Amino acid sequence: MRTSKNVAALLIVGMALGLLGVGCSDESDDGNFAVVEDVLLITDPETLTFSAVAINEESRKTITVFNQSSATAKINFSLLEQPTPNDTRREFDWDESQRGLLQETVTLQGGDAMTLVVTYTPRDAFRDTGSVVLDYNGGKITVPLETNDISPDIDGPPRLLFGRVPAGGTVSKNLVLQNVGRAPLNLTNLFMGNDSEEFSFCLPVGDEENNCAEYDSAPQTLEYLDTVAVRITYTPIDDGEDSTTFKVESNDPDEQPFIVEVNANGAEPCILVSDEDGLDFGTAFIGAVSQRTMTITNCSPTKELEVSSITMAAGSDEEFFVDALPGGLPAEPITIDIGETASFVVNYAPAAEAANEGVVEILSSDVAKSPLLIPINGRGSNNACPTAIATARIQGSGGPATTEIESIPLATIQFDGSASTDPDNPGSPNAISRYEWTIVERPADSTTRFVPNDRSPNPTLFIDLAGRYRIELRVYDANNTPSCETAEVVILSTPNEDIHIQQVWDTDNTDIDLHFLHPNGRWNASPYDCHWLNRTPNWANINASTDDPSLDIDDIDGFGPENINLDNPENVTYRVGAHYYSDHFNGATNVTMRIWLASVLVFEFRNKFMTDQQFWDVAAIQWGPAPQVSQIDQMYPGFP
Repeated sequence: MRTSKNVAALLIVGMALGLLGVGCSDESDDGNFAVVEDVLLITDPETLTFSAVAINEESRKTITVFNQSSATAKINFSLLEQPTPNDTRREFDWDESQRGLLQETVTLQGGDAMTLVVTYTPRDAFRDTGSVVLDYNGGKITVPLETNDISPDIDGPPRLLFGRVPAGGTVSKNLVLQNVGRAPLNLTNLFMGNDSEEFSFCLPVGDEENNCAEYDSAPQTLEYLDTVAVRITYTPIDDGEDSTTFKVESNDPDEQPFIVEVNANGAEPCILVSDEDGLDFGTAFIGAVSQRTMTITNCSPTKELEVSSITMAAGSDEEFFVDALPGGLPAEPITIDIGETASFVVNYAPAAEAANEGVVEILSSDVAKSPLLIPINGRGSNNACPTAIATARIQGSGGPATTEIESIPLATIQFDGSASTDPDNPGSPNAISRYEWTIVERPADSTTRFVPNDRSPNPTLFIDLAGRYRIELRVYDANNTPSCETAEVVILSTPNEDIHIQQVWDTDNTDIDLHFLHPNGRWNASPYDCHWLNRTPNWANINASTDDPSLDIDDIDGFGPENINLDNPENVTYRVGAHYYSDHFNGATNVTMRIWLASVLVFEFRNKFMTDQQFWDVAAIQWGPAPQVSQIDQMYPGFP
């Protein structure tokens, strides 16, 4: 890769001006005098910047020195560190393999190059600076050494929603806090933002669901990527809306305190946006347009979300602009259904090697977060963007890798980004230093994630629900420059059975069982109720299996899905139900049921409130020449 270069040249004249007269004297018939050729050294990069690393973790960066003349350079190297009153320790060093070499004068022949390896091992959270100095043939080059701040950074959800909880009920939800900064995070105080009697919190202990310790104000330290769980409990005394805030005081320099909005029994719209805390383009290639997709999620369990405007706020640098706006924006507002998403694209077209800043402004019906202001920044560079290339195939299918896939639910998709390239290092196996996969669109209620993680060059993704998935890949080169454009893979997951029933719910570590009843049977009894104890019953023709229903997953620890499929149905009326088998002390949940007939979604009932042991008689499916679904929606304290 190439960045701007640090250039120094030295002209050494073999004779001083006073000697020129001698060289041109009558004693010299030809008038010749000696001139030593320029020595031209170039360093790449001109400034060496180390990414943030954990304290006592080593980072290594290289500087390449080119002798672009034909003359020989004699170089003495120095590694300097800028001390401060609070920080006098040595944290920059030469790589141990070069220490001996660089203590001596180094000869670099004309046309040759050499590589220096500088290490950085922070010993504290103070920001460090220094320089590498090259003294050669009377000239000098200085390469500044810069580091990013090493500081703690608390991370957690901005909002905790309890949804609908009846008066006298009790629901608990875990809130997970994490230190995503490289320095230790010291939690000094945790507290609710008001004195509401309906909200309380404690700290879970071990794996016991009901084992939770009271907070005793003792400070707690989280190392890099460590987490701590806080259990917040809501016990309403009436059916009205309740809200509070949960606050965390810590040594995070940017969030004092860290605040989580807590809402229950609310009917208000709710917006969540990816990269809501800020979008950093990093370095971007001058002359190209770098793009980032941002996803808006309707996080309300009860209300549609209206988005009326997505723009760059006044004062933003003109290098940033938004496009690919959803729906009829900007002319008309867009409505996002409960649990659904919409996306737009932020573009960055740097014009010079300079930093740029802007703010994305989103106006919506979420009055608590409108306008929503998202800071954007980036820096122009002459370093060419790498090119992201992504393909995928259904795992085990043997089919070709492609960018558009049609699958059935519960398939596993194998992705591959290894063909991504860097135009400055063509053919190099180390040209791409980092992969970043993002699910920018998915069906409502999908909870799938990449395995082993979203930074693998070839992760897999379990398609947990029917619907459309849009996956983006961004790659980074050895200089941490991201690809200007993302690569995209689209997956359309459609059930291929005559009847496909999907059940999901919204509470972790709870067990909701899906039931599918033949008219000859009764609930929770074999052989005519297909459920977790009777997953593949033999119905209709006892000598054939092609006309029998099947439950594919019995999910016992939360969210689902549970799916039941049936091909070749009889011309009878089937029933669909759900049983809250166990809440594992995690309280009520909201259940969503969807039914596909001949691969078409024909029925959806969202967010049915259920408590432990209740049974929900959901719908009837009448199969025949014109199959249809009829809603029943009857709730019972147990099996009817």
